Amino acid sequence: MKKMVAKSLKGSEFFYSRFSAYAVPVSSADKICKALNDSRWNLDDNEVWHVHDCGSYELENTSAGYRRMGVRNGRIYTADWIGY
Repeated sequence: MKKMVAKSLKGSEFFYSRFSAYAVPVSSADKICKALNDSRWNLDDNEVWHVHDCGSYELENTSAGYRRMGVRNGRIYTADWIGY
């Protein structure tokens, strides 16, 4: 099963924005989420990054199916695969 990192409001982490969802590897999902929250990357007030379990339905019906995030050499990278 894959994991997904998405923006959500504090206190209601089970709701997420499908336009800010990224598919992430299971092995580094928590590390990526912690780094995004520590740097406040692309966050407004009262928002946090949260790790969600997801299956093929969520990946096909959200933008996370096309957007990937991972770790290389200690740095987080993003890639949009739309059009490939």
